[in-house]
Amino acid sequence: MSLAVASSYTYDSNVFRSSSNAEASQYYQIQPSASASFNISKLIFQGSYGGRFAFYKDYPENNSEDLSGTGSVSWKSTGRVKFGVDMGYSNAALPRESIFTSVSKSDQLENSEQANLSVSSAFPVINNKYDLQLLAGISDQNFNGADAESKNKYQGQTSAELSYRYSGKTSMVYGYKTNINSLKSEFYRSFGFTSHGLYMGMNWLTSGKTSSHANIGYEFLSFSGPETSSYGGLTIDLSATWERKSYSKVNLSISRSSKDSIFYGTGFVVVNQFILGLSHSLTSRWSAGTGLEFYAYQSHSEYRHIGGSLGLSTRYSMRWLSVGFNTGYQHRYSLVGDDSHFTGYTMTVELRIAY
Repeated sequence: MSLAVASSYTYDSNVFRSSSNAEASQYYQIQPSASASFNISKLIFQGSYGGRFAFYKDYPENNSEDLSGTGSVSWKSTGRVKFGVDMGYSNAALPRESIFTSVSKSDQLENSEQANLSVSSAFPVINNKYDLQLLAGISDQNFNGADAESKNKYQGQTSAELSYRYSGKTSMVYGYKTNINSLKSEFYRSFGFTSHGLYMGMNWLTSGKTSSHANIGYEFLSFSGPETSSYGGLTIDLSATWERKSYSKVNLSISRSSKDSIFYGTGFVVVNQFILGLSHSLTSRWSAGTGLEFYAYQSHSEYRHIGGSLGLSTRYSMRWLSVGFNTGYQHRYSLVGDDSHFTGYTMTVELRIAY
């Protein structure tokens, strides 16, 4: 069993992500958490519960609290046969930042309550040469906004992945996944969409310090409701990790996939993303890192927004106590002339106690 609590102070130069009237603010966060796990024969039980309490100095109307809990049960009979059940619950105050519009102070928060359940299994097939992984899950989410409008969002998901290990370091994967989404709104239009995706790829470990994977596929989205149309496009998921000795690590990822934005009434966007991260252990207790990200949003083959961020972090850790400092800069630019571009930077100091 483990217990932890983190407290942080953040300065944000553009807390409402405004393009023309940036307002700075400071806020404090307290994040307690607890987790536990135990085994009964081949059954493994795990659970966690935590919260995030935010207090804004200049805008107390946006103070919020988020609570969430997770639980899982897994069973492993052999090295290749596994079965698991995961469940979760959260009650959170979410910022109403659409990727197409800026945030307004009068409608900053959206209260959200969500429950989810998923079942997964893995076992060998086809003369024990392949491993088949199956997953099925559902989630139900309710929103209540400052505009007194209530919404309900339902999502169902299934996936199947077949993998074949060529050697101890290289494996081939083939997969299929589908998602069913629906949104019911009290005052707004109700609609949904279904997505199907096929992909294939390779995972390989070139040495004890270097690993990578590459998945390429195709997805198709069909919509039900007004002002919607079908979409089909390429999906990409590439990543590589290189570790030098035991104190430096470089991570690189490139991806392209659709992102669900049904809550905002826009259906979906395609997100093209590039992320580069570097971490380094200066001593056994002191570490530092930096991250660089670029992204571009598309809607029906039209580029709508491009942006990026740069972050720096450092942390000093002792047995039960750690102190961290993070700073970041981000910029988003609109290509369609709407009022959703912004620039801002943040600075955060965090103190964490864990037992």
